[in-house]
Amino acid sequence: MTDTLAPTGRARGTVLAAAPLTIMAAAIIAPSLPAMREDFADTPGSGLLVRLALTVTSLAIAISAPLSGIVADRVGRRPLLLTGLGLYAVSGTAGFFVDDLYLLLITRAALGLAVGGIMTAVSTLITDWFTGERRASFLGLQQAFASLGGVVFLPLAGLLATVSWHAPFWIYSVSAIVAVFAIVSLREPEQNSPAVGEGGRLPARVVGVYVLAFVVTLAFYMAPTQLPFLLEGFGSGPVVVGAVVAGSTLTGVVGALAFPRLRRRLRPPRSPPSVSRSWARAGW
Repeated sequence: MTDTLAPTGRARGTVLAAAPLTIMAAAIIAPSLPAMREDFADTPGSGLLVRLALTVTSLAIAISAPLSGIVADRVGRRPLLLTGLGLYAVSGTAGFFVDDLYLLLITRAALGLAVGGIMTAVSTLITDWFTGERRASFLGLQQAFASLGGVVFLPLAGLLATVSWHAPFWIYSVSAIVAVFAIVSLREPEQNSPAVGEGGRLPARVVGVYVLAFVVTLAFYMAPTQLPFLLEGFGSGPVVVGAVVAGSTLTGVVGALAFPRLRRRLRPPRSPPSVSRSWARAGW
């Protein structure tokens, strides 16, 4: 099979640069959680609410990603991506200025809405650009870049958290740089008419993949929400917390790079276009 489109090198690079923004969105504040708990000690229920500042982003992603698939089809991939990148930069860096825990939770939820749009736009662009093995390889490369972003930015967040728990929020401004490249390099791709699956239902194995992804995500976020407080009890500082949480994403780089080869070995049945599009809308 041949590529459906011919994206430029800058366009592919921009999509790969946007990938780390998704995985680091919630976890980047993990090294700051113990200091945040102390700062908001006077707020009722602060122990739970501070942890919620990390997980509410993921909850907003789960809500916004399916809706973003509809927006991507009606408005376009490029406008969705640019809007998501702009909201990401504003809502992410807002944490540096916010001193009210409830307002912080609102900005974190807005960040999740932005991530849902970004990850959906990125995945649909890839499925528009490539088919077959090229698509599988690029999706693996995308996930590798996403995990690599966690390896790079989480230790940096730990270093910044030694200055102030507010400081790591400036890392979210990276999104503004990616937005500039997206404006310059990305063009709206031609969209093919989606095929409709039998009865409009997803195959059982695809539903199983969704369930598995949900369980894995729950397990993944146990580390950044609990480890900071556990390591604090052992006398570890934000730098150690950032490095340890980053380690949970390091194996993701290896797994993502191995995905195309593993896919060829397993030789899965080819998914119908409707399933591929559903995967894209869910952020896969």
